[in-house]
Amino acid sequence: VVEAARASCRAPAALTADLRLSGRIDGERVRGTLQVGVARDAMRLEGLAPFGAPVFVLAAQPAGAVLLLPREDAVARAASASELLDAVVGVALGPADLLAIVSGCGLADWQASGAAAYGETWTRLDVGDRRRLWLRRDGSAGHA
Repeated sequence: VVEAARASCRAPAALTADLRLSGRIDGERVRGTLQVGVARDAMRLEGLAPFGAPVFVLAAQPAGAVLLLPREDAVARAASASELLDAVVGVALGPADLLAIVSGCGLADWQASGAAAYGETWTRLDVGDRRRLWLRRDGSAGHA
């Protein structure tokens, strides 16, 4: 399963995407659009508003990361994007992991430490530090 997952995924060098988000924060429904530009060592995330200035802009390079909140005239700086994302939303992702996730490849660099099969369709790989990759077997090709 690990070999099939690695063979079937080749993250691009860089990509841009518009992601539509919906969910709840403190019980209130939230929807939005996130513009993403990401490469293995740099990224830019922009939370779009229905009109006017963006809600936030996060830009990161190997030398550091900056979070700009244009509507509040506030700026936060950190040594890395993962440090800023962890502080703001509780998920520590760097550019390489974000690139892999958005391109459908799970995480950038991972080693399986355990696995479990759920029927003939789903497999869970434990990839360390409380991270898991869920793989769905493509029935037509027999690959993950």
